Amino acid sequence: MNTCIRCNNEFNPRFPKSKICKSCSSRGMKRGELHWNYKDGAFVYETFRGELKARRRYCQRCRKDLYTANRWEWVIHHIDHNHYNNEIDNLELLCKSCHQIEHEVYKNFKVENE
Repeated sequence: MNTCIRCNNEFNPRFPKSKICKSCSSRGMKRGELHWNYKDGAFVYETFRGELKARRRYCQRCRKDLYTANRWEWVIHHIDHNHYNNEIDNLELLCKSCHQIEHEVYKNFKVENE
């Protein structure tokens, strides 16, 4: 038997390390510091990146429409490159191409002379 960290009721866990009973897990997860697994603030933006994409919709550099883009075609970028600064003003929606340009990924490839 485990004790639920939300409602303090005992429950039979499906997995040995479960911390939340089934009824509490179906109510929706808290966000940020209220989330039961919150550690230090890094990557908190991942919990609301879908909402941010729906709200902004377009790449903020090239204006590509990302409405129907799948998860691997867009990213949420930290403008100041600090993953602990998750203020909305510090996050921007970018397509993968613009994000690679931002981080100068092209410098990692060698070009051989022909």
